[in-house]
Amino acid sequence: MTLVDLWVAVALAGAVVQAGYETLQKHLTADVDALRLSYVTSILGSLLLFPVALWVLSTQPVSVTLTVVAGTLVAGVANVLALYAFLTALTQADLSVVSPLRQSTPLLVAVLEPLVLATAFGPSVILGAFAATLGGYVILADESLSSPLARVTEPGPLLALGTAGLYAVASVAARFVVVRVPSLLFTFLLYVQMALAFGVLLRRRDGTLPTRALGQRRFLALGAMTTLRSVLIFAAFALVAAAKATVVLRVSLVLTVLAGGALFGEQGVGRRLVGAGLVMVGVWLAL
Repeated sequence: MTLVDLWVAVALAGAVVQAGYETLQKHLTADVDALRLSYVTSILGSLLLFPVALWVLSTQPVSVTLTVVAGTLVAGVANVLALYAFLTALTQADLSVVSPLRQSTPLLVAVLEPLVLATAFGPSVILGAFAATLGGYVILADESLSSPLARVTEPGPLLALGTAGLYAVASVAARFVVVRVPSLLFTFLLYVQMALAFGVLLRRRDGTLPTRALGQRRFLALGAMTTLRSVLIFAAFALVAAAKATVVLRVSLVLTVLAGGALFGEQGVGRRLVGAGLVMVGVWLAL
C-alpha cells in the first residue's frame, strides 16, 4: 500500500468510526447534555490512551520543543472553545440553523493551512473542500435551506461560524504537531487538556463531576469510539495535509444519512442524499 492509499484508508476508517460514534451518541445519550458528555468521554479517552502514551515515550524518540507545546495548547484550547461556542450558539438559535453553518470547517482549513503552514496543494482541494462544506450544509439544514444564511448576522449563527473557525484552527495546529511528535502522544495530551478544561467548566456549572457515569456501559462504548476516532483522525493528519483529511472525514455525514434513513426512518432523506452526493464529489476532488 502506497502512502497515498494509506492516508485515504486511515481517514475513511476515521469517518466510519465518527459516523458510528455520532449515531450512538444521538440514540444513547439523548438525556445527557453535550458538556457532561464531553467531560466523560475526555476522561475515558485520557485513561485509555495513558498506557499507549507511556509505550510511545519508552519506545520512540520524542523531541518536545516550545513550538510543539504551543501547537498542542492551541489545539486543546481551540477544541474547548469550539464546544463552548457551539453550546452557546444553541441557546440563541435552533440546531437546524447552527449545525449547517458549523460544517464550514473543511473550507476554512483549506484557506488557513496554506497561510499558516505554507502547505501547497492544487485548486482541486479547495474545490473539494467547498463541495464538502456545501454538502454538509444541505445535509444538516432543514427544508428551508436559505434560513441559516439569511440569519448569518445574528449572534447564534455567528457563533456557529466561530465554532467552525475554531475547529479549523485546531485542525491546522494538530497537523503542525503530529508531523513533529507521534500522533498517539498528541492525542493523549489533547484529551488530558480537554478533560481538565471540561472538568473545570462542569464543576463551576453544576458544583460536582459525574464520576459515576464513567462506569456506565454506554459511556464506555462512546469513550472507546471517540478515542479510536481521534487516533485515526490525527494519524491521517500525520500522513497528509489537514485540508485533504478533513474533506475525506466528511464521509461520516454520508454514512449517518444512510444510517438515519435505513435504520431509523428519518425524514428528508432525499435532500440529504443530494448533500451526500456533494460530499462525495468533494472527496473525489480532494484525493
